[in-house]
Amino acid sequence: MSSVRKSDEGDLKTTTYRDGTAIPNITDATAWTNLSTGAYCEYGNTSSNVAIYGRLYNWFAVTDSHQLCPTGWHGPDNSEWDLLVTYLGGADVAGGKMKTIGTNQAGSGLWNTPNTGAN
Repeated sequence: MSSVRKSDEGDLKTTTYRDGTAIPNITDATAWTNLSTGAYCEYGNTSSNVAIYGRLYNWFAVTDSHQLCPTGWHGPDNSEWDLLVTYLGGADVAGGKMKTIGTNQAGSGLWNTPNTGAN
């Protein structure tokens, strides 16, 4: 049985690939940086963030032959990312437009000040 679940926002929360193979949960930042295989973590390594934001997957997990996404879905390839960045107005503003509003400092979000362009 797969553990794929999606929140109301559509965030992926799986701990296994489509075929049931486990995806390692890596919480150490140095280990994460040095990976050459698929892995996931929770934002801030805090499990309560999963219900709101889903899980975070590295590129190796997204492109793994075991397939991360449920049937009928796929992770974006580079050309799809480029299309999204262009649609959002270019690399200088796209990141901000994909972030949630609020800041850590104000206690109202997950991003550090100034969180420019977040919507």
